[in-house]
Amino acid sequence: MIHSLSANKPSFRTLSFTRGLNVITADKTEKSSDRDSRNGLGKSLLIDIIHFCLGGSIRSSSPLSNPILRDWAFTLDLSLAGRRITITRNVENHRSVILRGAASDLQQLTGAVSSGDRTEIRTSELKEILGEFMFDLPRAGYDHAHKPTFRSLISFFSRREAQAYLNPFRTVSQQTEIDCQVNNAYLLDLAWEYDARLRALLDKEKSFRKLLDAQNISVFGEAFGRQGELEAHRIRLEEETRSEFRALKEFRVHPTYKNIEENSNTVTARIHELNNLNIVDGRRLRFYENSTATEQLPDGSKVLALFAEIERTMPDFIARRLEDLKAFHRQLISNRKAFLANEIERLRDRIERRTAEIQGLDAERALALEILSTHGALEEYTTLQERHSAKVSQLHEIEEKIKTIRNVQEWQSRIRIDKEHLIRAARQDLEERHHQREAAISLFNSNSQRLYDAPGNLVVDYSDTGIRYDVVIDRSGSQGIQNMKIFCYDLMLAQLWSSRTRSPGFLIHDSFIFDGVDGRQVARALELAEEESSKKGFQYICTMNTDRIPRDEFRAAFDLDRYVIMTLRDVRETETLLGIRF
Repeated sequence: MIHSLSANKPSFRTLSFTRGLNVITADKTEKSSDRDSRNGLGKSLLIDIIHFCLGGSIRSSSPLSNPILRDWAFTLDLSLAGRRITITRNVENHRSVILRGAASDLQQLTGAVSSGDRTEIRTSELKEILGEFMFDLPRAGYDHAHKPTFRSLISFFSRREAQAYLNPFRTVSQQTEIDCQVNNAYLLDLAWEYDARLRALLDKEKSFRKLLDAQNISVFGEAFGRQGELEAHRIRLEEETRSEFRALKEFRVHPTYKNIEENSNTVTARIHELNNLNIVDGRRLRFYENSTATEQLPDGSKVLALFAEIERTMPDFIARRLEDLKAFHRQLISNRKAFLANEIERLRDRIERRTAEIQGLDAERALALEILSTHGALEEYTTLQERHSAKVSQLHEIEEKIKTIRNVQEWQSRIRIDKEHLIRAARQDLEERHHQREAAISLFNSNSQRLYDAPGNLVVDYSDTGIRYDVVIDRSGSQGIQNMKIFCYDLMLAQLWSSRTRSPGFLIHDSFIFDGVDGRQVARALELAEEESSKKGFQYICTMNTDRIPRDEFRAAFDLDRYVIMTLRDVRETETLLGIRF
């Protein structure tokens, strides 16, 4: 419960709060100029200051960020679980706060021996103290990545900005789904740990998916190929690598393999050359041999007949020349036979010599081929080794892909099973906590029925992503109805926590809560807030513009002016909250 709010500057208009309904109004008087605005009077600034004293940060959009307020300090007087203390925090030195109160109370709050009624602590320590004595949060916090914190919980009891009035279950526009689930579950006394564990599991799954995407690995293995295809590929590669390994093991490297290979090629070329020459000489030899076998003296009968005819005219000349011719021809035939015999002998000798050389070369080549067939070159061995190494690497890559797919499949199964078990346990726990859930639903439905003559519905159930929340009120859709959903939900939280020893003891709404709301519902909301806060012993603090007060809609017995603790006006700066203009 808040008792008062003050500052170290005399211009500040100190506010004193009471149990029950507390209204701060903003009035634009008839003397106000067109340039005057109730936005600068301090309605929203009041909530900012309360949050600041409760360990909140200074938003860039807040007037507290203005350098002119650098030396300002604000003091919040409140009770924490029956202990009366004050919290003073300086705008400039905002990393620490000063607590004042009874020494015994300070000792119980801080956990340290206090020598007086004043102690200075860090702002982070203040939030731990407030978390413990307002929401029963452990000082050391919870061992969860996602857990409720004081600042996230208190924002439901004092919505700080316009974006906080858009959704009953969110207090900031960019609030994550898990923060929404955990905070609301804690406030409704539900098992928020299941949501935190489920979110941790989902975050792990998301991180793993990102890792797979970064490595271009499909979660289901399609980027690698199907597992069956990879297994077949692996078997083929194993057989090939075994065969290549045996070849490498049996491979013998000859130091002069290349020279032998070159000489073998040279010998082969020489053998081909000699064979070709023998073929040519063989054809010539056969021709000469045939010529020798068929060579004979020509038939002289025709020549003798010719010479007989000539002899009648030149007898002496013919007799002498015919003998000469016969002698010449015999000599010519003899010479030709001698030539052919020599040529035949020469060709046979050449062929024999070449044949002998071919036999020698062939033997030399056979030896070389035997060496080449049983040995290999170093380059060939190196190439074979490189090919084998590449295939082994490919085999390892395939095996790693198969292993990865199996791990992904195993991981998917484990995550799916863990999620199913967790969701089943969470649903069972939600059923076992039906009293807490029914209490919240009953209060919300009752609050909404007071505003609209028909009960709304607070939906709390479990989905695959955690607890799901929703509120339904007939005629939903307009901004006014949406704001009243938030009002009914927040009031329900204040009602629930008012029965606890450790609770905030207050509920604060800015005038945003009544934007677009029908006057009749505004009146009923204020009457309901006054009735419930008085009955259950908590404070309902709200700010309102005077021209939005539906005076004609209130019950005759309800006088709102009784609950107005301060009216801010724009005629003089002294009637604003800070008492100054800037």
